[in-house]
Amino acid sequence: YRTFRQNEDCYFATLAEIKNKTGNPRFVYSHFLQPRPPVFLDAIGNTRNITAAMREFNRGGDPFIHSYINYLKYTDKMIRKMVDEISQHDPNAVIVLASDHGLRSWAGESDDVFNIQLAIKLPTPSQQFADTTTLSNSFRIVLNQIAGQKLDLLPRRKQL
Repeated sequence: YRTFRQNEDCYFATLAEIKNKTGNPRFVYSHFLQPRPPVFLDAIGNTRNITAAMREFNRGGDPFIHSYINYLKYTDKMIRKMVDEISQHDPNAVIVLASDHGLRSWAGESDDVFNIQLAIKLPTPSQQFADTTTLSNSFRIVLNQIAGQKLDLLPRRKQL
């Protein structure tokens, strides 16, 4: 339940910071732990019964999967709203959305854990990004483009 409250606090603090005009470039970092079980919100952001959510998570199966997908839909709406707010306040803002890991399974780890979600919006298109861009290189590419850096890209490798 604490994670749910932290996500909510982080979301509203991020929206407030986006609206805070400083006149100077700045770096705003927000880390959300969602979607992540147990599922405390439905598809439109209504709080679910905590006891029921915990019971559903512990039992797993179709009811949990259904709730998780609804939570994913809410998370998608939340992130889209934040991206829209950023773009409205600064059309040239750089936006990096990244997951900290890919699919994890209780059945064991697989290479899917390395397939992170990564989306980057820059003021102008970049030719350096490819489907194989790693998270470790994403900020190197961003800094090369927006700050005139000449950082070499790191070799692609997997590490647990």
